[in-house]
Amino acid sequence: MNIIRNIEKKLAKAHGMSYYKYMVSAASTDQNVFNSRGKRSSFMPNWCSNNIHLKANPQILDKVVKQILIKDGEEYKFNFQHFLPMPKELDIEESSTSYIQRSWLDIKQQPQRKFIELEEEIKNKYHMPANIFSEMKQYFSELFDWSNLTVGEIFIHFEENPEIASRFYYFHDLANRIAENIEKYGHVTWYGWRLSNWGCTWDVCDDSTYVTVGAEDIWINCDTAWGPPEGIYNEIARRFPDVEFEAKYFEDGMWFAGTYKGFEGALFEYPCKEEEVRAFAAEHFSYEYDEDD
Repeated sequence: MNIIRNIEKKLAKAHGMSYYKYMVSAASTDQNVFNSRGKRSSFMPNWCSNNIHLKANPQILDKVVKQILIKDGEEYKFNFQHFLPMPKELDIEESSTSYIQRSWLDIKQQPQRKFIELEEEIKNKYHMPANIFSEMKQYFSELFDWSNLTVGEIFIHFEENPEIASRFYYFHDLANRIAENIEKYGHVTWYGWRLSNWGCTWDVCDDSTYVTVGAEDIWINCDTAWGPPEGIYNEIARRFPDVEFEAKYFEDGMWFAGTYKGFEGALFEYPCKEEEVRAFAAEHFSYEYDEDD
C-alpha cells in the first residue's frame, strides 16, 4: 500500500496537484455519468472527515453565523450551497455527452477549415466516439463534396436538420448552454466549478454534519467526498480575516490528514507526514485501530 501511495504522490506532483486533488481527478477519468448530487450507479466516494472551528468576539461571530449557517428552529445547519452557491446553470450532468458538446464547440470555432483535415484530431484530441468520423463521411459524402466540405457547412446542416445533428451527438440547446457557462463561469458543468470553488465535488453529507454555536465559537463537523473542501476554507479565511479559523481533516481511505489555518485573510495548510497520520486521527477524530492496522 505504501508503494502504491508513493507512486500516486509522485504522479500528483508531476501534475502540479495536491495528493487528494489528484485522486479526485483520477477517480473521474472513466467518463461515467455523474450529477451534482453525486449519484452514479454503484459508486461511492471515500469520505473525508472535517472538524472546523471558528472563534471571534460575539459581535463578529454573529455576522459569521448569518453568512455561513442556516437557522433551522433552535438548531443550525451548514452546507456549501448556502455559503458559496453554485450557479444553477452549471447543474449539467458530467458525462460523455457534455464532453462531446465541448468538443463540438471547439470544432465550431474553425468554420473555414475543411472537415476532412480534422480526422486525426477527432480521433486523438477530442472526446468523440471512435466511429463518428467514418459515419459522418458516409452520410455527408452522399450530399456534399466531402473532400471540400467545411466545418461551417456542417454546422449549417446541423442547424437545419437537428435530427441529423443528434445522430452525430451534437445537441444545439445543450451546446449553447455549455458555451454560455464557459463564458460566464469558466466551466462546462458543476464538476469543474465545484473543484475550483469548493475544493471537492459534492456538498457536505447531511447525515454526518453537526453544528454547535457558542458565545464566541462555532464548531462544525462534516464529511466531504475525497478530500477537504479547500476552496470553502479559503473563502472563509478571505471573508473573515478577523476570525480565528482552523480546520482539521482526515481521510482514512487514501491515508492523509492535516490542518488548515486562516490568518489575516489568507489560508495556510499544514499536511501531516504519513507517519503522523495515525496519531493525528486518534487525537482529533477519535479514530480507533486494530493492532493489525
